[in-house]
Amino acid sequence: MKKIFFLIIYSCILLTEWNLFAQCDERANSCLPKLKPFNSNGQYYRVQLVENEVGKIRLVFNSNLVYRIASCNKSNDGKSLIIKIFDINGKQVFSNESDTSNFWDIQFGATAQYTIQANYPSGSGCAALLVGYLPKDKYSEGK
Repeated sequence: MKKIFFLIIYSCILLTEWNLFAQCDERANSCLPKLKPFNSNGQYYRVQLVENEVGKIRLVFNSNLVYRIASCNKSNDGKSLIIKIFDINGKQVFSNESDTSNFWDIQFGATAQYTIQANYPSGSGCAALLVGYLPKDKYSEGK
C-alpha cells in the first residue's frame, strides 16, 4: 500500500513538472517572432524560478555578430525578468534593469564566454530566453 501511495505522489510531481516546462516552451515559442530578422541559435533557455533564485547560463558570443536576447516572461506577480550579462572576469557588461522592453540587441567587444544571469525581483515563474544572431554588416539599429 505504501508503494502505491508513493508511486501516485511521484507521478503527480512528474506531471506537474512536465506541465511547468510545457508552459515555458509555450512562452518561448510566443517569443520567437521577436528575434526577427535575427537567426535563432536553435535553443530555448528556460528554468522555473522561485523568489530570489538566479538562473545562469554560459554562452560564447562572437565579436563579429550582433545578438538579440528575447524574453517574454513575467513573474506570478507581474514583474519582468531581470537579465544581467557578465564577462569571464565577472564584470557586468549588460543589464536590463532600467529597460522595460522584452528584447535587447547587444554587441560584444571580444569573442569569449559570457554568463547570463536571470531572476525575478519578486515572485516566481518560468524564465525563458531566446538568443538570435546577425552579422554586423546586416544589422541596422531600430529594426
